[in-house]
Amino acid sequence: MSNEQKYHKLLVRQLKKHKIDDESLPDNIKDLLKRISDSYNHYELEYNLIERSIDISSEELIEANQSLRESAKAFEASNKELSELAYAMSHDLKEPLRSIKMHLQMIEKLAPEVYNDRTKEYFDHVIESSQQMYSMLTAMLNYAIINNENIKHKNVDLNMVLEKVERNLLHQIINNNIQIIYDSSLPIVLADETQMLQLFQNLISNSIKFNCGNETIVRIECYRLKNKHHFSITDNGPGILMENPDKLFEMFKTYHPDESSEGIGMGLAICKKIVANHSGTINFDKEYKEGCRIQFNLPV
Repeated sequence: MSNEQKYHKLLVRQLKKHKIDDESLPDNIKDLLKRISDSYNHYELEYNLIERSIDISSEELIEANQSLRESAKAFEASNKELSELAYAMSHDLKEPLRSIKMHLQMIEKLAPEVYNDRTKEYFDHVIESSQQMYSMLTAMLNYAIINNENIKHKNVDLNMVLEKVERNLLHQIINNNIQIIYDSSLPIVLADETQMLQLFQNLISNSIKFNCGNETIVRIECYRLKNKHHFSITDNGPGILMENPDKLFEMFKTYHPDESSEGIGMGLAICKKIVANHSGTINFDKEYKEGCRIQFNLPV
């Protein structure tokens, strides 16, 4: 039986990459590989269920709620149920990942004769992959708990919010030579303060992440039109060179043009959910060519 038939495609890819013939490995290592493959299959199935649940929660129900105001209570109840399901599934999936890491470390201690330079490289990769999946599940948990029903509306001074953001990001701002410019007369909005802090911090962090190494200027502007506050966050970085940048607001969509930046693609998805929770919209300004500009609005 070929490896393609025995193991999950991700495991097969790594075996080929490191030129490992599993038939030459001890039986206990083969058994471990089989269990890892089974775990991959299990996680893939559960991940698809989680993604489908959250997609329904964040896209279909929110859009339906906007067009059918009279059904808001029913949609909010469904949204809460789906979010709780996503939270529970993400939380429960963390334990098998910890188990994989623990068993690999046990093999290192209990079977040193099979833990050589060759197998160490592969084991390290499995641990790294497990850690990446653990980070993704943590991000999904953070996404799932940003629920509409948890919002605590109060008057929030966005100038104070940005001062907190600058303190939180002070190390990155200094190390990356970042200049943040905004009008000290930003509005007071009726919103959830914690979510506003997360919204602006995620957007500014994004500008810092993709800076070109030179002095980066992040400019925050706002104007009022009818019953909306319209915001823009602009930087002078390289911009987003893709046909439809708004796809980056979807879960696990990343943009690494030079492979120099890291991320799992949840920051902007969280921003979109926060703005939607406050009955607003968010998008990239596709006409802006001097860097990157993200626009969003919040009710007055």
